[in-house]
Amino acid sequence: MAKYRIFGGRYGGEVAIGKVSHEFAEYWAPRIEDEGDSDCIEFVTSVEWDDEPSDTESPAMTLEGNRPWYELDDIEHINSYSADGGFRVVKVDDDDKEDWDTEVEIEGYHQLYGREAYHDVEFPEPTEYITEEDIENYVPVMTFHSFEKGQFGTWEVEIDGEFDPDKFAYSIVETMVGEFVDKVFYDKKELEQNFDWADSTGKGYYAKVGWMNPKYHDKSEVYTDEYLVDNGFWEDLEDSIAYDKEQAEENND
Repeated sequence: MAKYRIFGGRYGGEVAIGKVSHEFAEYWAPRIEDEGDSDCIEFVTSVEWDDEPSDTESPAMTLEGNRPWYELDDIEHINSYSADGGFRVVKVDDDDKEDWDTEVEIEGYHQLYGREAYHDVEFPEPTEYITEEDIENYVPVMTFHSFEKGQFGTWEVEIDGEFDPDKFAYSIVETMVGEFVDKVFYDKKELEQNFDWADSTGKGYYAKVGWMNPKYHDKSEVYTDEYLVDNGFWEDLEDSIAYDKEQAEENND
């Protein structure tokens, strides 16, 4: 058996999406759109763990339970690579060390699916597509991202023979602050993300505030093995990979 280790790109970070108060959303959502997110970021990053809000603070200047931003994650919590950073695969020797002479960049289209975790920046009005009942279900949320450079874990696979890029696949989460690697697969099996050697340096923060209808949140638990097969995700990806190879061969002729 041969072991291979898969790495993402150089950038990524942590993203938390969670509920906030209506007052918080009503105050910050328009300000972020009109003036940028710097004031919101300054406030959010100043919150200390379990701080008690003062009597003079407005609801717009408090977070639920005064938890830090990375604890406001009841909708999504992501710590991963940016989806556009690509992937590299390296063979691992018997001492569990990477043989960088074997490094190969995984090329072509390998995205199996994308999960949407967007929200509206304005409270919605009724339309032919949005009913009054829909509007009643909207909740105020904040999406907060710590943008970082570094390594956000690896994935490992043990196989007989050489690593086959055609058997590699990944999924993403699409958010208001970017798209991030969600899951990685090899030969239609999900690989566990290993964070033992994860290490990164912070480069900045991004924040978005608004309203989300939970029924439009594309939850991870929906994408079971059975769901992926029954809805043709693997078949569609195999067709895309085959098409990419055909195009590459034509361009080389």
